[in-house]
Amino acid sequence: EDPALQPESVRRNRIAGPGVAAVLVQVIAAAWGELGGVDVTAVCGLGGRAVSVTLGTEGTVGDLTRELGRHVDGLMCLRVFEGPTVSPLDVNRPLAEFLSPAFGAAA
Repeated sequence: EDPALQPESVRRNRIAGPGVAAVLVQVIAAAWGELGGVDVTAVCGLGGRAVSVTLGTEGTVGDLTRELGRHVDGLMCLRVFEGPTVSPLDVNRPLAEFLSPAFGAAA
């Protein structure tokens, strides 16, 4: 069974599915943090409010959305750089897979 479809994961998942009203959140920058993590900057909502969060190097997409959720009410429609919208089923995928444009193929 897919871990993303388990009841607890579904309750904690902040990524909106297709057709669901949500706040647009777009990752616009990512860099290695001074303390060894990953610093991510995202623009939230139509007003374009910038939010920065720091995650561990082993962080997942779900970790990112939980951190961004401290700044965004409700569900979010998440895009990473110019890529496609992130699916709710991506919640357990490593964030590095989505951040490779910032870090090159080694991410």
